[in-house]
Amino acid sequence: MPQVTVLMPVYNCEEYIAEAITSVLKQTFRSFRLLILDDGSTDRTVSIIRRFNDPRIVLKRMKHDYINTLNKGLDWVDTPYFARMDADDIMPKERLAIQVALMNEFPEIDICGGWVTIFGKGIAPTVKQTLAGYIKEPLVEMLRGNILFNPTTMCRTAFFRRHDIHYKRYVHAEDMQFWCDAAKHGAGFFVESQILNYYRHRQEQISCVYNQEQQATALTIRAECLEWLMIHRIHDTDIHAFYQAAGTLKNKAYLDDMPYYAMFYNLIKDYLMKH
Repeated sequence: MPQVTVLMPVYNCEEYIAEAITSVLKQTFRSFRLLILDDGSTDRTVSIIRRFNDPRIVLKRMKHDYINTLNKGLDWVDTPYFARMDADDIMPKERLAIQVALMNEFPEIDICGGWVTIFGKGIAPTVKQTLAGYIKEPLVEMLRGNILFNPTTMCRTAFFRRHDIHYKRYVHAEDMQFWCDAAKHGAGFFVESQILNYYRHRQEQISCVYNQEQQATALTIRAECLEWLMIHRIHDTDIHAFYQAAGTLKNKAYLDDMPYYAMFYNLIKDYLMKH
């Protein structure tokens, strides 16, 4: 049985899908299955996929419902690890080998991400970094935003099965909520400080077209993370009183979102270090 299932959801990516698939098939680590989840494409995407004659490719076609498609993909995983990949990106040839080696050696890692190089038409390739190493308090770090580049992630299947973690309908930020749910259940997060994905920037992608909706959803998730931390991790009455007062000021628009979450990020991080 393969060790890794590469989950690749696709929707109308005829221009890029062949390059994305080829980059997966060129991995130095060979023990994987590429599970392509077609989310109701209406262009030539499926016909291009079918040109590849490789037994490691499994194509599943579904109606256009992205969250449902992702969750069906999770349920089909029958390997120790699953890795995410986008249909318009490029996977460096050593990516799977790097992550499998790490997760085999360190069983406390349930989720392993990495850094990306952003590229695209009219832009110079740019390395984008996030945190690095073992993330001690991932939910606290989420107060500042998503700590993982989704198409770099590899996950330990048994952890997600044990806690029945699936994607939820958080508009254009379902991956951030997915990681938050994992963090609430005690997942071990690790970010490898190497380039594990070449991320294609294009104007029609979700993060560009639906930027405002994505940002609004991300703020909702951060609010939920903060509330969970206050209930489950903070046992100081003064901090709870301050949380209520600050929330009132924010609701009255006396306190903007960015300084609000930055303030609680520093406060909670300092509290947890002392306790």
